[in-house]
Amino acid sequence: MLRVKKGLALLMVLVLAMSLSLFGCGTSAPSGSDEPSTTDDQPVAAKTELVEFPATSEALAALEAGNVEAVVFDEPVAVEQVANTYTDAEIIEVIPTGEQYGFAVSKDNPELTAAVNWALGDIEKDGSFAPIFEKYFPGVSVPKLTTSATPASKPDLTAIKTVTAGTLTVGSDCDYPPFIYMEGETPAGFEYEILQLVGEKLGLKIEYLAPQAFDSILASVSAGTKMDIGVSSFTINDVRLETVDFCVPYFDSNQAVVALKSKGYTSVEDLRGKKVAAQSGTTGADWVRENLM
Repeated sequence: MLRVKKGLALLMVLVLAMSLSLFGCGTSAPSGSDEPSTTDDQPVAAKTELVEFPATSEALAALEAGNVEAVVFDEPVAVEQVANTYTDAEIIEVIPTGEQYGFAVSKDNPELTAAVNWALGDIEKDGSFAPIFEKYFPGVSVPKLTTSATPASKPDLTAIKTVTAGTLTVGSDCDYPPFIYMEGETPAGFEYEILQLVGEKLGLKIEYLAPQAFDSILASVSAGTKMDIGVSSFTINDVRLETVDFCVPYFDSNQAVVALKSKGYTSVEDLRGKKVAAQSGTTGADWVRENLM
């Protein structure tokens, strides 16, 4: 009798094991189901898709066309764009990333970096920087350009090395108002005006190459054979400092998330599992990867 009972118990265990194997447990979706799988009734969060574009203007056009749900890019540019160009869009959240912009210079040209730092400090001292800053960014505190990296005295300008003698050759995407953009065939904007003053201080003619792809500029600056300086609202960070040097920062910024007003989004959390756009090679794209994917 004991053996019979043991045999029945073993049979029941085998039947239960086969049932679990065939039908599973919990609420996991069957294989091939379109529903996201769950464990213990907890849904797996859908992944956000980052869609990258060569230019922020292209990302915003995709937003307007309904191909993406939001665009992440620099706050001051977002403010300008939703006020003047993409008026059907709005900033749904500002991300306090605490970024600073600087001009990029080759690590092989420390003399140029020092000279640009001196010139920036000098346009602060002579009062020519503040009016330009306030023209483009009214109500924003004017940053200090004089730092520990600013030479105490005017450097030997004859020691400056440039790709073309007497000329500071500039690489920019020229597609980031109000910082730098094209007005017809001519660059314009805050960074353009500041660099013109720097050129005057250094006795160098400023010459812009044709607009460059944003994510190619730092490599070209590093090589030092095509351009002397990169100007495209570059955030100074440790990754980029491995490739190039930067002048003293001239602008403090954060990231912003822009979506169409008609969507009714109120925060970045509303965008999880959706398509979010950013410009290739930017800190905006980095933020999406690190925080939404």
